[in-house]
Amino acid sequence: MVKKSKQHFLSETEVEELISGLKANDKQNSADTGNRRNASPQTSPAHRRASSRTDTPAALPPQSGLVTFGKTAAVFVMILLSAWLLSSGGKMKLDSVTLSAKDRDALFHAASANLLSEALVEIHEIPRVYILERNDDPTPIPAKENFTKIEDEERQNYDGSPIDYYKDETIEVKCWKEKNGGAVYNFAEIRIQDASQFRRKLVHDVVSKKHLDFPSSTFRKMNGVVGMSSDYCAFRSYGTIVQNGNIVRDKVGDFMDLMIVDKDANLTYIPDKDFAKSRYYHSEDLVYTFAFGPMIVDDYTVNPSKNKLTKYPIGEPSDHYPRAAIAQFDYDKHYLLCTVDRPGTTLENFARVIQSKGVRFAYNLDGGQTAALMFNNQLFNKVAYGGERETSDIVFFATAIPND
Repeated sequence: MVKKSKQHFLSETEVEELISGLKANDKQNSADTGNRRNASPQTSPAHRRASSRTDTPAALPPQSGLVTFGKTAAVFVMILLSAWLLSSGGKMKLDSVTLSAKDRDALFHAASANLLSEALVEIHEIPRVYILERNDDPTPIPAKENFTKIEDEERQNYDGSPIDYYKDETIEVKCWKEKNGGAVYNFAEIRIQDASQFRRKLVHDVVSKKHLDFPSSTFRKMNGVVGMSSDYCAFRSYGTIVQNGNIVRDKVGDFMDLMIVDKDANLTYIPDKDFAKSRYYHSEDLVYTFAFGPMIVDDYTVNPSKNKLTKYPIGEPSDHYPRAAIAQFDYDKHYLLCTVDRPGTTLENFARVIQSKGVRFAYNLDGGQTAALMFNNQLFNKVAYGGERETSDIVFFATAIPND
């Protein structure tokens, strides 16, 4: 028999008052810090480097004991509040919507992490980290003024023109075009601050041939910075699909390589037939699976299986064909998207070009007329066979900076 919990839940008003109190306390502490700086100058904060990586700042002079104590107390109370809420079992109500335990945990993880980051910014003078909720659709709108064009020594368009670029505190994107073997390769290189900015969107949040949309349309609705068509998982009835940690289709494709995306947004793969016996099955570490394939680069090396690169049952691997792939550099939230325009290339040649960019891992996605790469609310590539077709899903990267 399941026993009812006697634990008291805070009302929505009480939660809001507590959070408001924490924020007010943090603002007062920030004002106190400013007054003390004006009276007694300290060493200036470390400046953010111009590169896309953020180094750990050097140790800063300690602040006054009273200010530090106040801020630390605010952080401590906030952590206790979050832990108390997360530890309560069963379901809770928020804004008249009943949330499952799993969704509730995800909601408060994002909210508490954002508040903690906000408090730590003032205590340690470190960059603020923003975290998106997994079910938060659409994501924040990227700032229009951050879309621009730049000259870049490493990434260059084949015609010598400036490359397309976006950068804010949470994401950096470079898009460019190269020619190889008579085909145009469209690339997007992405760095994100937090794993939650790696997103996969299913049209109407289901896997169904009845729910389709053009990739660029789905992308615009989600407010992505950059994105591409995915595995068109609804086109086939097989292949295990996990969305936001939940299995939404559990039908194995015996020959298929699944791409795994974990909670740190690291990419790897596993044969679909082995998934149910793997450590990923029903794991809290698993966020998404993609069902197309095959894996084309692993551990910086092109897939050694000749059969996988020439005889994989889907994707016309031996034909010259428009293609699409997603890749990751090392394990540092640094990714590469690529599509190839007509006349396309073979899967083996495609794998070698992707591997030459220095990626640790790469996975083949649905090509042909499906292959679409989007940036700044527009198609970046020339989609084959007369333009986009409606598909079931996209993968995209979002800014995490709130619009309010």
